[in-house]
Amino acid sequence: VSLTREVNLRQQAYGFTPLSLAPAIGNSIPGIDQIVRYTRNSMAIRYGENIFQQGIAFTDSNFTEVFDLPMITGDAVSLKEKSNILISEEFAGICFGDEAAVGKMIKVYYGDDDERLFRVSGVFRDIPQNASMQFNLLCLIENYIDFNNIEEHLWTDWIAATFLMIRDDK
Repeated sequence: VSLTREVNLRQQAYGFTPLSLAPAIGNSIPGIDQIVRYTRNSMAIRYGENIFQQGIAFTDSNFTEVFDLPMITGDAVSLKEKSNILISEEFAGICFGDEAAVGKMIKVYYGDDDERLFRVSGVFRDIPQNASMQFNLLCLIENYIDFNNIEEHLWTDWIAATFLMIRDDK
């Protein structure tokens, strides 16, 4: 889903959408099989005494039903649990070295005073550099809503993208 606005006397397309768009659409439009929201932020991640600044994506639980996310260990279905987080192969190596990542607990910091504990429930192959979505950690969008104290059904908060999956019945 995109919006268009005039910038410097020309039409410019943007992928930003209101967070509330997906719940508002719900099942009301025939032909839409799935709706996935996605947004990203850079956040501090802590494991033990080490702190890493990483790109973390927040999405709906059906993300891996719409987009390919090849798993190395763990299970993408585990994304359905709010306290679970999936991490990239690269970040697993940086954070845990040769230790198995699945089952480890990490802290995610939002600002100076909000931290959440997540269980690593899977490791996915690194996202290709030419992909439009770049992240090293992936968790549920409900965490983004909580971190930002957002009322999900108001139209004032915007996210990076809302994707609609529409079946091609040709």
